[in-house]
Amino acid sequence: MAQETNAPAKSGSPLLRWLILGGFVVLVPTVLALLVFQFILRPMLSGEAPAAPEPVVEGVIPAGAVPLEFAEVQSSVLPDSPDVAAPLLMYRIAMICDGPETSALITAQMVYFQAMLDKLHRGRTRQELNDPQVQATILKRAEQEANTLLKRLAPDLDHTVLEVMYTKFGIIDI
Repeated sequence: MAQETNAPAKSGSPLLRWLILGGFVVLVPTVLALLVFQFILRPMLSGEAPAAPEPVVEGVIPAGAVPLEFAEVQSSVLPDSPDVAAPLLMYRIAMICDGPETSALITAQMVYFQAMLDKLHRGRTRQELNDPQVQATILKRAEQEANTLLKRLAPDLDHTVLEVMYTKFGIIDI
């Protein structure tokens, strides 16, 4: 008996296969070379220097910034235990404003800003106020609240408080 083969018959001539394979061998490197030239070599050879982005330095205070210092404030602190007398918190805050107009607006509306600062310090325990992280959080909130107040007081102007810092901070036992 003769064995039957179910192998598929090869169609096409070997010359056609060699032409297709040769086309791929030539076509793929040509396309890659064109892409490299277009996106890498051409910008380098054009002579135009790409615009270097201006370095942004975080925390730089501009030349026109104006410091504004608030009056010293004294407030009582919640004691850690009910058997101890309440300690006294003494602090003074300074705000760095983006310009003299912002400083003048804050000075004219000082009551709002002082009330906001008092609210942020009220109801804190001695242990909380001794924590540097809580102090930093209070200052960050004060900056955010001050900018919110400025937007409410002068919505058409672009006033900004750049930074809030303590110039004096102490807790005194009585």
